[in-house]
Amino acid sequence: MSKINGGATIWARQTLESEIFYWKPDKWFKIWFYIVNKVNHKDNRLFDRGENLFTYREIEVATKAKRGQVDSFIRWAKHTTMLTTRKTTRGMVVKVLNYAKYQELENYKNDTTHDKPDDLHTKHKRNTNDTINNNGNNEKNEKNVNTTTGGYKKNTETEEITQAFLQGWNRVHGTKYSAWKPLVKNLTYWLEQYKPDDILQAMVKVKQDKYWKNKMTPMIMLRQKNSNGEEVDYIGQLINKKTKEVIIV
Repeated sequence: MSKINGGATIWARQTLESEIFYWKPDKWFKIWFYIVNKVNHKDNRLFDRGENLFTYREIEVATKAKRGQVDSFIRWAKHTTMLTTRKTTRGMVVKVLNYAKYQELENYKNDTTHDKPDDLHTKHKRNTNDTINNNGNNEKNEKNVNTTTGGYKKNTETEEITQAFLQGWNRVHGTKYSAWKPLVKNLTYWLEQYKPDDILQAMVKVKQDKYWKNKMTPMIMLRQKNSNGEEVDYIGQLINKKTKEVIIV
C-alpha cells in the first residue's frame, strides 16, 4: 500500500461539541481548519511550533471566503483566545495558542470514546474544541478553543445562530426540524443568560434523560414559560439535573 504524502491532521470528536462548529458561520470553521493545518508542527528557523505566516489573500483563496469573513473570524478567534496575530511586512504571523500543550497523546488517555452524562460538564470546561495536528509526521497536536466567558455576542446574526442551533439539534437527536423562525426570540433570550456551551450541554442531556428524550423539542427547551404561564428554565434544569425528577411542561 502506497503512503500518503503530506502528513495528516486528526480532529478530536469533541470538535463536534465546539462553539465554532455549532454556532458560527460555516466559512469560519473552514478558515480555522486551514490555519490549524498550516501552522508548524515543530520549531524552525523562522517560526515556533504552532505558528506560521499568513496573508488575508492566501486564506481567501484557500477557503473561498470573502475578506470580511476572514477578518470577522480572526477578530473572534483572537477574542476567544484561540490564536494571536502579529503584523509583518509580508503578512501576519498567526500563533495557535496552547498548540504545544495539546499535542501530547498522553493527555487523552483518560478520555473515553463515548461521553457519559456525568462527564459532560467536565469535558465542556476542559476541551470545548480539540484539534490534533500531525503536520508532516506522526506527532499528534491538539488545540483547545476556550469558550467565551460572557453571554451571547451581540454582533452575531441571530437568525444564523438559530439555524445553527436547529441543525445541531437534528444532528444530536436524529430529527428533521426545519422551522427555526419561531425559536429566534427565545434563543436570543437564553443566549443572554447562558454561554453557547451551556445550551449545547442541555441539548445533549435531553437525549440522555429517560423522561425528556421522547418528549422534549427545541421549542419546549427554549420556552420561557410553560403551558400554565409559569416561568421556566429547562436549560438550567437539564444542565444541573442529577436525579430522576420529572419537569412538568
